[in-house]
Amino acid sequence: MLMRRSALGQVGLFDEGYWMYMEDLDLCYRFAEAGWVTWYDPTVKVIHIKAGTSGKYRKPRLNYAFHYGMFRFYRKHYAATQGVLKNVVVYLGIAVKLLVSMLRSSFLRRLLSGRSRSIRA
Repeated sequence: MLMRRSALGQVGLFDEGYWMYMEDLDLCYRFAEAGWVTWYDPTVKVIHIKAGTSGKYRKPRLNYAFHYGMFRFYRKHYAATQGVLKNVVVYLGIAVKLLVSMLRSSFLRRLLSGRSRSIRA
């Protein structure tokens, strides 16, 4: 990501309240709110290895950080302008998604570790 120093000076640095996920989304949202334009160059090629750092199935701490980032972003940028019912539905949706994601990751990690044990035996 490239950005003008003046844009960063206007909107501030990355929000350190995000630990692992959504900090880039928050920064870009603040740029847009301040009137800065985001450009996309389709000729640029980047190889992104999804889950290269965190692993294919997120551990509970990373899973929590991802969903907490979603919660924090919504609360920071949208919740104040939405009704109570909508906020409850969004927060509940994030919580359910976290639960499903944690259960899925846990199940798949156990399944894969069981396979690797049976292959070694």
